[in-house]
Amino acid sequence: MKGDTMRHDYIINGAADAFVLGIIYKNSVYMKISHSYNWALYYAKVDKTSKSHGQLACLRFRPTAAQKKDIVENWGATLLCSLEELDDSVMLGENRGHAFERLAREALRGWACTRRGWWEGADFVAGADSYQAKFEGGTFCTAKQCREHRTV
Repeated sequence: MKGDTMRHDYIINGAADAFVLGIIYKNSVYMKISHSYNWALYYAKVDKTSKSHGQLACLRFRPTAAQKKDIVENWGATLLCSLEELDDSVMLGENRGHAFERLAREALRGWACTRRGWWEGADFVAGADSYQAKFEGGTFCTAKQCREHRTV
C-alpha cells in the first residue's frame, strides 16, 4: 500500500477531531494542536514498523529539523516542557510518546479515553474535542490497519 493510499484511508476513517503533535526543538518539547488531518499528515513519512511488530508499512510522524523550526516559529506551537522534564516524567512501562500524551492531556485539562484504534476513537478528550496525540516517531497507522478498517 502506498503512502497516499494510507493517508487517504486515515483521513476518511479517522475518528478524532484533532491532533496534538509533539516535537523536540532546541532541547524543549513543544505541542501543536491541529484540527486538520491534512496538516498533521503533511509531516508523515512512509516507514516500516519494528521487527517485533512485523515490519509492516506505516505512516510515522517524522518532521524534519526545518519543519520543526517552522512549526515552533511560525505555526504557534506551545512550549510544554524541557526534554529533561519529559524524560524525568516517563513512568515504568512508558516511552516518550506515552509521557508526551499524558503531559499534553494534563495541559489541556483532558481525560484519557479507553485504548482504542485511531478508527474507533481518540487518545483523550479535552473540552469538546477528541485528540490523537503523536510524538516524534509515533505511528499514525499501518497499511494493515487501513485495509482492515476501510469503510469507504
